[in-house]
Amino acid sequence: MVMAEVNPAKGGHGEDGIYRSLFPPVPIPLQTHHNLPALLFSGPLADPSNSSSPLLVDSTTGFTIHCGDFQRLAKSVASGLSSILGVSQGDVVLLLLGNTVYFPILFAAVLSIGAVATTANPANTAAEIERQMRDSRAGFVVTMPDLVAKIGKNGQGFPTVILDGENVGAKFFRDHPRFVRFESLLAVDESKFPSAVRIRQGDPAALLYSSGTTGPSKGVVLSHGNLIAAVSILASKPRDNDDKVVTFILLPLFHIAGLIYSGCMMIYLAVTMVVVRKFDLLHMLQCIQRFKITNLPMVPPIVVALLKHPAVGNYDLSSLRKAGSGAAPLAKETLEAFLAKFPQIQEFSQAYGMTETTGLGAGEAPFGSAGLLAANHEAKVMDVDAGKTLPPYSRGEVCLRGPCIMQSYLNNPAATAATIDPEGWLHTGDIGYFDDDGFLFIVDRLKELIKYPDDDAGEIPLACVVRGSGEEGKSLSKDEVMDFIARQVASYKRIRAVTFVPSIPKSATGKILCKDLLQVTRSRSKL
Repeated sequence: MVMAEVNPAKGGHGEDGIYRSLFPPVPIPLQTHHNLPALLFSGPLADPSNSSSPLLVDSTTGFTIHCGDFQRLAKSVASGLSSILGVSQGDVVLLLLGNTVYFPILFAAVLSIGAVATTANPANTAAEIERQMRDSRAGFVVTMPDLVAKIGKNGQGFPTVILDGENVGAKFFRDHPRFVRFESLLAVDESKFPSAVRIRQGDPAALLYSSGTTGPSKGVVLSHGNLIAAVSILASKPRDNDDKVVTFILLPLFHIAGLIYSGCMMIYLAVTMVVVRKFDLLHMLQCIQRFKITNLPMVPPIVVALLKHPAVGNYDLSSLRKAGSGAAPLAKETLEAFLAKFPQIQEFSQAYGMTETTGLGAGEAPFGSAGLLAANHEAKVMDVDAGKTLPPYSRGEVCLRGPCIMQSYLNNPAATAATIDPEGWLHTGDIGYFDDDGFLFIVDRLKELIKYPDDDAGEIPLACVVRGSGEEGKSLSKDEVMDFIARQVASYKRIRAVTFVPSIPKSATGKILCKDLLQVTRSRSKL
């Protein structure tokens, strides 16, 4: 795609109504036969001067994988997947894992033999995981002993790799004859790597399932080309002058944010990462002090916890220099309070992206903004009703186009067609606007409107309210809520119903779980 000339004076907004990134275009490898692992193994990770540098450190045990070990281990695991389990090009491998130092190795190994990795949240129910396995047509599983029950009896008949297998006895493996210890893969000689594999950039690489906050989860197909473009763009940003960057893998690697930033880009750059298996605030504080963490990736609930928890002052956090937050909006007041409490943090970044955009969209944001449009990408803001592009400061649906846009939703051509139009624009479902400087602001979600059944109108907007703990909160009435909203918005935006709920259900990253909230409102309407 040829990018039109960018006009920085107008924040990248062109006469055709399209916003173009203000960042210089990033060179992206274009050769047809190329794959993500090949890119990872060609960067700073493969530099001999980095071979003894720590790459992945287990936060609990201190076990460390060095840069010089990564490619060798990935090739051994890939060889084992092929020769022991029979994984071949085009097969789908389910990674049902929390964070572990071996997750990035497994991901690279699966992709290097042309197979597709589909990741799953270990907190999902057995029914949800079974649905994903069936929808993705996964034929192989990598998991841990305590998660085996979640793959169901049918899944337990699949060839399966078990991490932490030393914690279970021989009977466990006798009862599951198709289960293999992960250590067996690590011991396979690299000479058994399937040399005949030819991977194209357009081939599927990862199959990540959307969070399902507004409806059933959908499989997002990301190609090697999508991942290569994302890593190339993210890695192009200037790095610190010193080489003592130490960061966390706090965000889950089964999620696009953790996977593309920590599981791919940071691996490519050979950055030392401390892997936290399961988030715990006190453990995180101990690790910052113990490992001298310099860069702290977060989601809004972690930011809020650092502000409120009384134990924070008991730890030496002076090593921190940079921090960032993503996955959900962070209030300006929260950010200001955070920076006031931790003045040693010289830079705080926010980012905006989706699974469908390989995690990219916008970043390097000032207060309240999602940031500047990612390099090599275009955007437009659409009037949903009129179907026309909107100028700066006008709110509409944000649409994105560029090399990181997903290939499709798996087995769902209708949803794909509804999301990606014939011109290649991905309709995000987010309501936002650009200012004159090219900064994107996300203000709402098209699908985060909770509607309530109504005999006359069919559906009407419904407000879900958590009463405050004070006397005024306890006595708050539905009419008071509706009157308050009516004074703030146009008549057609006024709410027509109110329900009081004990809490607003949210995901681990802070996103409102609209489908769960809808269930709460429906159940309360029957009381």
